[in-house]
Amino acid sequence: MTVYRVAEPDPPGAGATAASARAAALTLTYPDGSFDAEALLVDARSGDLVVVTKSPGAPGTVYRAPGAATAPGGTTVGLEPIGPVGLPSSPRASRLALELVGLGEQADLVTGADASAAGSVAVVRTYGGIAAYAWPARRSLAEALTAAPCAAPAPLDPRAPQGEAIALSPDGRRLITVSEGAAAPLVELRAR
Repeated sequence: MTVYRVAEPDPPGAGATAASARAAALTLTYPDGSFDAEALLVDARSGDLVVVTKSPGAPGTVYRAPGAATAPGGTTVGLEPIGPVGLPSSPRASRLALELVGLGEQADLVTGADASAAGSVAVVRTYGGIAAYAWPARRSLAEALTAAPCAAPAPLDPRAPQGEAIALSPDGRRLITVSEGAAAPLVELRAR
């Protein structure tokens, strides 16, 4: 897979336009085939890129690309399998609601993820739920994602049935998620 890395620019002043930045392309290769993946994270401590696969009928697998976040453009980095993502099954209510839109069997597919810049927590989104992972200093981000999470059902909103993304606010106290499709609302959840 090809990952494009762009330096995040400083926000321009009011009414100004940000300058374009050059992208560096990295190639990540799986050691054991090719897989669908919608979750890509950066381990802020190590510079590793972390990929979580979207695997129908099985838990997704967590892969790590050592040092890829800072590798020079044009580099090929091999992904290392770490283990299955630690996800409980989605709650029955979530599965039933997803069946109404044809996604019941896909409730546990990983559709997005994020990690705090401070390196203390990570979140994974599935169609049916949200899982939060403690990320202790002694573990890599990839290892943290294989542990048991604190899980909750995904927000159920008929305008946003197919949750495809999740992000942590800069302070790590709020989650923002959005569905696929036109005019899908942003849903903000406060973490406790």
